[in-house]
Amino acid sequence: MKNILWLLLVVLLASCGGGDTVAPIQSLTPSLMVDCAGLNCSASKVNVFSGTGIGIWKYQNSTDSDRLVDIDIGGIPAGSKVTLVFSNGSQSAASSLPAAGTLGGRGAWRAEPSLAPEAAQLSALDRSQQQRQAAGDAFHASMLEENAKAATLLRRLQRSAAVPQRKQAAAAAQGPASPALGTMRDWIDLTQEGAPVYATTAQAVCPVGNGRNAVIWVDPNAQLGGLVTADNISALVSTFCGEDSGSARVTALLGDYWGPNNYPSDLISDSPLQDVNIAVVDAPDATPWAGYYASINNIRRTVDPAFAKSNEALVFFIKASQLHLNEKYIQSSLLHEATHMLNFYQQAIVRDITFSDWLNETSAMMTEDIVVPSVVRNADGTGYNAIAKYRVPRYIASGGAVSYIDWSYGNYDMGGAFGAYLNRRFGLSIYRQIVTDCAVGSTSYECLDALIKANDGLGFADEFAHFGASVFGLLPATGSPAKYGFPARTDQGYALMPMDASAYAAKRPATAKALDAGYTATTQTYSVDTLLPSKERHVKYVRSGVRVPAQTTLLVVVR
Repeated sequence: MKNILWLLLVVLLASCGGGDTVAPIQSLTPSLMVDCAGLNCSASKVNVFSGTGIGIWKYQNSTDSDRLVDIDIGGIPAGSKVTLVFSNGSQSAASSLPAAGTLGGRGAWRAEPSLAPEAAQLSALDRSQQQRQAAGDAFHASMLEENAKAATLLRRLQRSAAVPQRKQAAAAAQGPASPALGTMRDWIDLTQEGAPVYATTAQAVCPVGNGRNAVIWVDPNAQLGGLVTADNISALVSTFCGEDSGSARVTALLGDYWGPNNYPSDLISDSPLQDVNIAVVDAPDATPWAGYYASINNIRRTVDPAFAKSNEALVFFIKASQLHLNEKYIQSSLLHEATHMLNFYQQAIVRDITFSDWLNETSAMMTEDIVVPSVVRNADGTGYNAIAKYRVPRYIASGGAVSYIDWSYGNYDMGGAFGAYLNRRFGLSIYRQIVTDCAVGSTSYECLDALIKANDGLGFADEFAHFGASVFGLLPATGSPAKYGFPARTDQGYALMPMDASAYAAKRPATAKALDAGYTATTQTYSVDTLLPSKERHVKYVRSGVRVPAQTTLLVVVR
């Protein structure tokens, strides 16, 4: 008792005024915290798995230096897998790489077996399709750069021009009336060397639901060669025309493709309303794109030599051979490009905002996930969803090591999958607010981070980590804890289909892709362990010295 009283006296004296303050005791070893709740969460305590659901624990290193974490979780059933998912959700590269530490404990654990043979073997058709889409993604990334350059040049010209002259020149500017069927028109393809000109005829003219008409122009050579049929044209009409079409739905959600602007002598007029043109051309097979939208066509030729070959029209280009090979993919791509056209007007022209490529493309792929399944149907009547079909499984198969904000053609699978995650996490809110609610002067990262927080999320880094765990933790569409996975969701009349990452277990590489470029900003990686058959029903999972770099989130997924 005397020793206890003496200890209390020492503590009391140390805490009195005039003496040195006692520094708060800090844990030398960072610890995990439970990061799931509800019926499907089996993380009952910080170190116990209990139940038949999925256990998820988190350590978020918000400091500027590495932290070593020890993992000690008991009660894990035989046959379970443990996936450590590391997400650098910051805008900066980490100074070190994540490391899984040392495996220990009483249970018999081993690394995930090598990639299943069937995952590495693609059919010739699938391989050809994947190569074409990869080439298209690479081209698309370069086209976004050109669109951004056009917007930048246009702004520079506006700053140097006299406003009264622009208004005076606008008075006489008029947009063209919709053409009659059979009308001929030449279209200049600005993406190919020499800017080839394609002669086309108007094969369909139809309303798009917002007072405008769409005109589908077809290259006769493509028709003669059997690449474009009447059914193909009907598919484009059904996607883009009518009060309940994909086009009408996109503009109802995000705004119109074109309209009034402060630079009418520099930009094409919208009085009367511009048609939305779809030019299906017989481009060479080697042409890398399946379809594209270029903002240069919205700008008048007389503004600057850089725009001398503008088509001076709202226009999408579609490659006839790709339409012939994969009609539904082209229907989806058409609404993807429609989102780019709309974003150029609503962001760059109306709001004077230019997004980074990664956010612009994510926005367009969110359209493919939300709108396309409502208007494009598979043979069995289900909605066609290119994000579920291509993007999510391919990001799983990538093995990570992709920087989201350092956009290139390799980022499309990641961006499409993350957009689908955000759609199911927040409904259509963030999809719509990307266009309307981003603050002028904010970066794309700041914009998305603010939108997530405004919709009751903790911010970009947290949702990015949850997304990474959903993908590389192979979480199922049903039975995942809240804020995880890709569950079905209905919002504003749109039924978002469930996406089952666990169905692609054979595609996930046993070893994550090497971080050869370093642990760059917005990059994810992972490590997997599997519990071998054991006489014990439940065992401990122990790893010591797991390195979590600065500004990185570690999520431990047990299922």
